Amino acid sequence: MHFSLPLLLALVASSNAFNTPLSAPKSHSSQSRCRSSSSLASRHLPPFLAAAATFSLASVGFPKVVEAVGQQQAATAVNVNSGGVTIMKDVIKKSAAISPTAGSVALKKSSGIPVFMVCTRWGSPFMVYGPTGRPTALYFLSPSDAHTMSQEFLQLPSMSSGRQSIHVMSTNMERALRQATAEDVPTGGIGEGDGKVETMEYKLSAQEKNVKKSQKLAAEQKDPSIPIFTVEGLTSKKGESLLFFSLDDLNSAWSSQKLPGSPNVEVFDFVDVLKSMEESPEAFKTVKFVSSSEAVEYKQSITKKGNNQAKLPRMR
Repeated sequence: MHFSLPLLLALVASSNAFNTPLSAPKSHSSQSRCRSSSSLASRHLPPFLAAAATFSLASVGFPKVVEAVGQQQAATAVNVNSGGVTIMKDVIKKSAAISPTAGSVALKKSSGIPVFMVCTRWGSPFMVYGPTGRPTALYFLSPSDAHTMSQEFLQLPSMSSGRQSIHVMSTNMERALRQATAEDVPTGGIGEGDGKVETMEYKLSAQEKNVKKSQKLAAEQKDPSIPIFTVEGLTSKKGESLLFFSLDDLNSAWSSQKLPGSPNVEVFDFVDVLKSMEESPEAFKTVKFVSSSEAVEYKQSITKKGNNQAKLPRMR
């Protein structure tokens, strides 16, 4: 069995588990480059890209870190026993530290980006254990990745009773960022050995196929935990510079505008750009994030069902 993302151990009320094998990437024809902040700093770039390029991880001084589940090239070794899955090998990447404030450019521009979470019917997230052993709730950028996780989870013996129901619910990136940078939430569970109440943290999970595509863009590259794609000359009708979460969508947009040649794609880390937005908000006023068409279509489809299970409950 092959697993392309870190193996995750889920816990909701009792000890349950799941793993997340994700789809392989599709090929693409665009000429592409993936650049780190340092390698981009000396190049001539549009203002919003220059702001991202000059960002330095060494300059980070915020107390809370947005963490993203990174990709894993090798198969994850797993040990399934007692109805649970034990992590044998795990990779969770730390991206830029960011603590967006209320009303910030980063939060405003993230509000329209759909994200997805595997939850109970009441909207409580399935918690997972990362390499630190702490309970974690994952926000997925890809609904198919979230569904893969939920389906694998349903196959475990501990779910055979049918007492638990699993749903993929949607919310937006603004909420995900607020929760990822807020104080950790008590779960009510007691940690093993120390008797202390466990706290839960939130993390983002990039779409695996786009992470793998970004790896192919250059031999020398920063490894973006959540890649976003852009190309100079491709703008919205309002003249906004576009940052795509899907390389396929970027290529489709390039073709639809009948621009000459192949797009010369640049890749940036989403959280790096968010941090840059916090530091240089004026440079990002004419920048727009473009959600993946898969995410938008899925959110629209579950919203139309009218089953009151499409959206997560409001934050208190």
